[in-house]
Amino acid sequence: MCFIYFLGYLDKQTLNYANAYGLKADLGLVGRDYSWVASITNIGYLVCAYPSMLLLQKLPIGKFVAGNLMLWGTILLLTTTAHNFAGIMALRFVLGGAEACIGPAWMLLTSMFWTREEQPLRMCKFSWRHSERVILTNTQKYFPPSGAAIKLSN
Repeated sequence: MCFIYFLGYLDKQTLNYANAYGLKADLGLVGRDYSWVASITNIGYLVCAYPSMLLLQKLPIGKFVAGNLMLWGTILLLTTTAHNFAGIMALRFVLGGAEACIGPAWMLLTSMFWTREEQPLRMCKFSWRHSERVILTNTQKYFPPSGAAIKLSN
């Protein structure tokens, strides 16, 4: 569960790194386009959150989450094929929609496998992992891959 949270966070951080390495120029982004690319994932999440929660109650949790994770991974791989603003926007929107079931599914699974007394501690551990993710991913800023130079653009 924590590893899936880590991958979702890493995806959002990677978009920032891609911007530093020329994402705007590669996709021809101008003005506020990059802000929209960064925001559209959250909009997809918001649009799909309620339907995902309903489906989590109606369908088997394991199969539904596995399907969404497969979709999420596929969309993430397809992100590298985007050549313009419209392509990256569509992919990031669907990516957010596929990610919308993860948080609620983990809460449902936590309530199924741990007692009522253990649940708060489990949820705190999941949230605590966020701090670890920040530390691990931000370390890369100070120690970039060998031979890579970060070009800061205005």
